[in-house]
This record gives sequence, structure tokens and C-alpha cells, in this order.
Amino acid sequence: MVSRQPPDVIHFGPFRLHLKLRRLLCGEEEVRLGNRAMELLMALARKKGEVVTKKDLFDAAWPGIFIEEGNLKVTIASLRRSLRKYSETGSYIRTFSSRGYWLSDQLDEGMPYDGNVLGSANTQFPDLGTVIGRSDEIAEVRRTIAVNRLTTIVGAGGIGKTTVALAVAQLVASNEKDLVTFIDLSRIAGEEFVIPSLAAVLGISSGSQDRLDAVSSILARQTALLVLDTCEHVINAVAHLCDVILARTKSVRILCTSRQALRAKNERVLWLAPLRVPPPGGSLTSEEALGYSAPKLLVGRASEVGNYRLEDRDVGTIVEICRSLDGLPLALELIASQLLVKPATDVLGELDDRFASLIGRGHEGPPRQWTLLATLEWSYALLTESEAAVLRASSIFAGPFEAGALLRVVGLHDLDPADVFDALAGLRSKSMLSIEHSSNEIRYRLLDSTRAFAANLLEASGELEDASAAYARYVLDVFEKAKIEQSQLPAQLWYAIYAIRVEELRKAITWALYQNGDTLLGLKLVATGLPLWHELSMIEEARKNCEHALAVFDRSSCTDSALKLKLLVGLAAVTRFISTDTDKAIETFEAAIKLSREIGDKNAECQGLVALASYRLLPGYRTAARETLEQLKKVALETGNRPALWEHETLVAELDIIRSEYPSVIARLERLREELRNASDGTASRFDADLRIRTENTLGAAQWLGSQKPGTGLRRVQTAAEWALEAHHGWTLIFCFTRGVLFILSECHDNHSADIVSPS
Repeated sequence: MVSRQPPDVIHFGPFRLHLKLRRLLCGEEEVRLGNRAMELLMALARKKGEVVTKKDLFDAAWPGIFIEEGNLKVTIASLRRSLRKYSETGSYIRTFSSRGYWLSDQLDEGMPYDGNVLGSANTQFPDLGTVIGRSDEIAEVRRTIAVNRLTTIVGAGGIGKTTVALAVAQLVASNEKDLVTFIDLSRIAGEEFVIPSLAAVLGISSGSQDRLDAVSSILARQTALLVLDTCEHVINAVAHLCDVILARTKSVRILCTSRQALRAKNERVLWLAPLRVPPPGGSLTSEEALGYSAPKLLVGRASEVGNYRLEDRDVGTIVEICRSLDGLPLALELIASQLLVKPATDVLGELDDRFASLIGRGHEGPPRQWTLLATLEWSYALLTESEAAVLRASSIFAGPFEAGALLRVVGLHDLDPADVFDALAGLRSKSMLSIEHSSNEIRYRLLDSTRAFAANLLEASGELEDASAAYARYVLDVFEKAKIEQSQLPAQLWYAIYAIRVEELRKAITWALYQNGDTLLGLKLVATGLPLWHELSMIEEARKNCEHALAVFDRSSCTDSALKLKLLVGLAAVTRFISTDTDKAIETFEAAIKLSREIGDKNAECQGLVALASYRLLPGYRTAARETLEQLKKVALETGNRPALWEHETLVAELDIIRSEYPSVIARLERLREELRNASDGTASRFDADLRIRTENTLGAAQWLGSQKPGTGLRRVQTAAEWALEAHHGWTLIFCFTRGVLFILSECHDNHSADIVSPS
């Protein structure tokens, strides 16, 4: 529950207790109490509706003094007599055997019914309908409650906890002799109404007797299953109720649903996961897609409403809808009807405004499930102030995040690290975020719907700009580290660590550069992100960002020439592949080379010369290629830049292939092949395509073209193609297939083999 301070005046029955004044009034008349009785009453009032332990009461009335328990009972009895003088039928101080006492409004059966006080609990189960996609979970819960007397189904709002619990309750009621009672606690106003709600459902009228005693006494003679639904907002009272009932009975089992565990004695917690969605990639038939529970539920609900039928052409879109909604059953059920009135592609396109889309029409069930927004608002209302702040800040992350990253973003709230970790634990326990384990590191993740909801709150709270700035600075630090580690880590390991962060980079650049959040920060992000774009072969994205960044740089007052050079070199590296404007491409290359010479950055000069030399291997520009290659070799030798020298060797070999000088090409590439074999993966970092694979591919092509061991050449380019597939690098793959195995097989008119080796 959200922590709160008690009000200065606390009401119970006809009484008003003024805490600061230490006065108890009934109407306009003051009730006289002794000091000890007043201290006990104030201690009970501060936690009205909750159990106050005997120890806490001793500390309140007899601080630092050892007193026999009989003194407490005598003083409580005196306090009850004083209250009864003004309210003869009242019983406001209740006893919890062996634990303590609590203060409550009286809720006798003769009082008028109030829908906000007693829940909608009843022994008739709510309409369940057809359960789709939860057979394994239902079976697991049945097995668990057979051997555990207290089981709690825990999960995020809308994930289907009530559905699973109801399905289990119906199975137990049909197949076992247990008395099965379902109590919906979602509509009760507070913890003090939990026990009265259960008593009302069981038909217990206790008069002035403690209701929990009466409930326990009745249940002790029963074999029963109690299903307590939606416990998260009254969790303390439910935990106490479970502890007492299980201690006083032998044949009662309790099944709870909650967005967080009760932490009661002997509780078994079952976390309910979203429905299964097909993994990204691949092509599925409608039958294969319906083997996954999320598409099965979505299509099933649409079919129930209007005979919807899934066609193979819509499978990809339906799967993407399920993935966008995180496999959340409530969201899928709310969206299903829209498939009957518009194409699946339109439904998917509208999910960006998911809260407007996910509105139940004629939806039955408690109000918290009428819309996805209502479900999330219900969860948000149960958070503490620090948990709410951390949830809002977490929405800034495009994907999973580490606790250290979150600390950078929530700094504007002046929360101690301990507070942040406590808030993360609280959010996890309340099913507002999930945990992922990656490389022995814990990462946290919000469901997409929760992230969208929290992002709206972040903006409404006025925290968006500060959070975006902190997030962008964090992303810059991540990719500055990535640039350093690219030459230190094996390519596959580097890829595994940083490829998943591409959305973070995009989000930070969008805010900083395209939304004018922080121009200088945006320029640095573009420059620092270049290695990732090259690694992912995202050439067009790199070109767009570099061109925009350079245009912004020229308009700004920035004088950081080294930063501009990084952007120029990055643009040059991609321009050599995709530019159709000859003059503009050469202008970019020469600008990069000129600025690198002015600054004295030899590595950047080598990169500019590599780009220019590669471009001059194209038809119409080869006359100047030799001169550029000589300049490249000279600078690389001066600085001992081995990767640049290797690039020089491969480019010279490509030029010699054009001139049909195959023997010299083969000799040159065989020497380079041996040198690369002895180099570490990090040392042989590539400017574009993987140099080791490129060399193997070009050597095979030269051996085949030069008619020297053509079979060896064919086997070599096939090996290079296999390596390229394993490397998962787009430009390397394109290079090897178009300038290696596919070219040679096509020349051999072996189209069948070419089709077999082509990547899908």
C-alpha cells in the first residue's frame, strides 16, 4: 500500500479522536480516559484497521517498563467500558488472539449495506467464459494447492491472474468435495473491511464477537478452498487473515491473486508470465502461429465475436500485434474486436496510441479491467512516492536497463541509491517490472504498455526534459566505452554486448539532435555511435545522421574540429558504398583527408584515404587509384597502422584483379592471409567488411579467375561464404556472396547450387 500519515482527527463509530489535543469526543461531549487508556487508544487509532501488536501497545502505554500482560488486558477492558458508555452496542476494539488488538468501525449485520465497504464477494463464481492459452498454468496451480495450503498467483495487471484462479476454483468445485468460496476484494475501500467481507460471504453474523474468531471457528469444521481475488491494496490484512485461518484450521486451503506476494507464513508464490509469442524472424503459417498462446487468444476472441478467421497473409501482422502488447491477455482481449472492423495492419498501426485503442466495449468484470489504462492506474495508485518516481524515470529507457543506469536518470529526485534499489524491489514485487538475467547481470524491463503509461506520467510531471538529458548523457558514456572496447574484445562478444543497445542510441540522438534537446551532446552521440552502425551494417542510418550532424555543426558555434572530423570520416566510410553523387562523394572524402591533416590525426587520414581509394576503383576513376593507394601506404607505414596496411593490400589486389594480374594477386593475398591468421580478432578490426573473410573470398575468386586450381578457388569462396553467414555482418555477407560464391557459380551456370547457398 501507499504509505501515509494518519490524519490529526480519526473517526470511528460516533467518536472523534484528536491526536494532537489528546481529546476523545462523542458528538460534542468529551469522553474522559485515563492516561494509559488514552495512550493505548492513540496507538490503535494511528493504525486504524491494522493489527497493533501487544509489544507496540506496551511500548506506547508503559515505555521502558516491564509490565505483566494482565495489565494490558485490564486497561483494554477499561477502555472498552468507557466507549460503551457512549455507544452501548459498539464493539470498536477487536482482539486478535495471541497477537494484539485493532481499532475499527463497527460493521454489524444490521447496518445498511454499503457497496464501498463490503466487497462484491459471493459464493457464485463470476462468468469465466472460454479460457485460452492457460492450460499449463491452471494445471500447475492445481498441483500446487494440492500440497500447499496457501498459494498466491502473482503477476502484472491484466495478465490473467483472476482467470487462472477462477478456472482452478471451478475445477475444484466440480471434482472435489471442498466448499469453494470466491471473494472479490477489488472494490473494498480499505484493510479493515477484508474480514467483514469474508464473514458476509460465509453468512457469519458475529454480533459483538470478533469476526475473525467466528470465521475461523466456522471454517475449522469445513474442508474448504478460499479464493481471495485482487489482494494487492489490502495485502497486510489478507496476510494476517491467512496466517490466522491456517493456524486455526486443518482442512482449509487459500488461493490468492495479487500484484505482489503476501509474504505470509508458508506462502507458495507462482508468478504468472505473459502469453507466449512467436520469436522474431521466420515465416509462419496460420496453423503454426496458433500454436502460440498469445495469437491463439487474440484470434480466438475475435472469432467468438464475429467469426474472424486468420489468413496466412495476416500472420506476421497478428504476431507483431501480440508482441507489441507483450502477450498481455487483457490487452489482447480488448483489441480483438477491432480485427472485425479494420485490417490487421491498421490495428497494428494504431497501437502507438495504445490507451485509446485498448478500450473495452461492453466489457464485463471489475472497473479496473475495463481499459488497460484503468488497470495501470490501479497499480500506480498502490506505489509509494519513491516507487512512483522510479517507475516514471524507468520509462525513459528504450529497453532493459541496469540499476546503475537508472541511478543516473533518477538523480533529479535526490533519491539515495538505497532508496532506488528499494523502489526497484518494490516495483518488482508489485509486478510493475520484470527482471532479466544477462551475462551474470540483473537487468530490469518494463512491459511496453507499462512503459507507455509511465512515459505519459513522466511528461505530465514535468520531468521529461531532465530525464531525457540524463539518459542521453548515460548513452554517450556507454558508447564511448564501446568504442574503446571494440579494439579489445572479440567481434562477436562486442556485438553481443552492444547490438542490443541500438534503440537506446536512436532515442538519445532523436532527443538531443532532432528535437534540439542538446546540440553538442547530439553531435557526440552521432560520432560515438558510428562503430555500432558499421557493425550492424546500418549504412543508410549512419549516412543520414552524419549529414544532419554536420549541417547542425556548421550552423552552431561549436569549434571542436576533432568532433567534426569524426563525423566527416564516418560519412566518408558510408559514402563509398551508397553515394550516387560523384562530386559530392569525392568532396566528402577530400574534406575528411584535409581536416585530418590539419589536425594531425593520421588514423583518420588513413580512413579517409581508404574511402577515397575504394571509390576510385569504380569504373571511370581508376587512373588516380594508384596515387591514392600510395598515399595510404605512406601514412600507414609512418604510423604503424596495421589495419590500414591490410586495407591497402586488399585494395591493391582488387585493382590488380581488374587488370587481370592474377598471379600477383594470389601471391599478395596469400601473404596477407597468413598475416591475418596470426593477428588477434580485435587487432584485425574492420573499416567495413570483415577483412579476414574478405581476403579469403577475394583469394578464392582470384584462384578461380586465374585458372590456377579453380576447384580450390571454388571451395575457398564457399568457405568464405560460410564464415560470412556466421559473422552476422551485412556488408561482409553482401561482399562474399556478390563478389565470390554467387558470381563464380553463376559463371559456371550452376544456378541450382547458387540457390542453395544463397542466404534467406
